[in-house]
Amino acid sequence: MLTEAHAEARRRGIGGSDVAAIAGLSPWRSALDVYYDKTEGSPQEENDAMHWGSILEEPVAAEYARVTGHKIRRVNSVLEHPEHPFMLASLDRRIVAHPDGPGVLEIKTTLRRTDDWGEPGTDAVPDYYALQVHQYLTITGHTWADLAVLFLAERRFEIYRLGADPEISAWLIALERRFWTEHVEPRIPPEPQSLSDLARRYPKDSGGRIVADGELLAAHANLQQVREEIKGLESRKDALEVQLKQAMAEASELVGADGKPIATWKTQARKRLDTKALRAAHPEIVQQFTTQAESRVFRLK
Repeated sequence: MLTEAHAEARRRGIGGSDVAAIAGLSPWRSALDVYYDKTEGSPQEENDAMHWGSILEEPVAAEYARVTGHKIRRVNSVLEHPEHPFMLASLDRRIVAHPDGPGVLEIKTTLRRTDDWGEPGTDAVPDYYALQVHQYLTITGHTWADLAVLFLAERRFEIYRLGADPEISAWLIALERRFWTEHVEPRIPPEPQSLSDLARRYPKDSGGRIVADGELLAAHANLQQVREEIKGLESRKDALEVQLKQAMAEASELVGADGKPIATWKTQARKRLDTKALRAAHPEIVQQFTTQAESRVFRLK
């Protein structure tokens, strides 16, 4: 489990979980997120997946030791590359007393085994996990690593094996050196790559104007066309949903010829806060906990 001391130490360099974001291969974070983490101390907030991953780390590690018979040890410090101190590693465990020499054990819990997972025992793992493991191999100098994965939906435990690769290590060193020296040290943010990046990079408007050139005019026209196409698809989607629901009426399930459900339409209950009643009964409480949020709204003209 990541301690506050570890979190603070990781802000002094690029950790294994940062690499895929810098490379543009992370589904969850961007290079700009990593930049703000390092320069402003605003790390990624823990979500449910991260929370349960921390809780399940110990039992998954114990299962790995039981299945393989390998001896593993905790590493209670953030490691630095001996020549490139901006490269950091927070190992889940180190594999010791192994005939092939010491190895890295990286532990993951994920919902299901998607197509980017290959056969157990191979190095066919998602790129964002592979880069994290290669970061640790590059820093420790170990020649091999096991990635122990618990697939929650399938209740399956699998182990993947990755070996050190000098070409990948050299690429990582160059990538991280460039990010650290061209962005973090001089405090120059990387270019935004997504709408969320843009919202974070430019949270407020200045009131100014820019003149659209030919490229921007073409992008404007294309965006208008795409939005119209989406509207048409949304209308088509709604019409098809109406057709299915009209046929189902009060029925809970729509089944195919084999009797297996192909759609469900079931009543669900949920609790919600009646803000109108709360405002009428306790306006002072509403006022006390009301905050003002700002955002920029993009509209095509």
